Amino acid sequence: MSKLGVRLIFLVATILLLAGWNNGFCAEQEKWLGFIVDKQCADSIRGSTEAESFVQAHTKDCALMCKDKGFAFYSHGKWFGFDAKGSGLALKVLQESKRPRGFYVEVIGKAQNQILLVETIKEVQQPRSNKHHGVNHNGTY
Repeated sequence: MSKLGVRLIFLVATILLLAGWNNGFCAEQEKWLGFIVDKQCADSIRGSTEAESFVQAHTKDCALMCKDKGFAFYSHGKWFGFDAKGSGLALKVLQESKRPRGFYVEVIGKAQNQILLVETIKEVQQPRSNKHHGVNHNGTY
């Protein structure tokens, strides 16, 4: 194979590699609505039919007591973990919240294998009904 052929293959491989790398980091972020729960409590209630009422009643004191294990996110019957940044932001939201329980939040990020790669988390007002209007089947707008 000539030097030109090797260079052409190298150039095409580099372009494909960069295109794949760019798609991974520039993927569109999604908006998620749900509840922050410490990971220890989330693991204990996961799969229960009482999960929805549990996350609404879960206390700030409990979540902060178990903060070292990290945090989970509950949205529309599904559980997600947070990446390291997400757990840090969840802790900040909990520490700054005036609520004693039921930490309903908006998360901006993307899901990857049941883990939310988080850009931002902010506490928001929970809708009055259990149905979160304007949200599709996977918890995003």
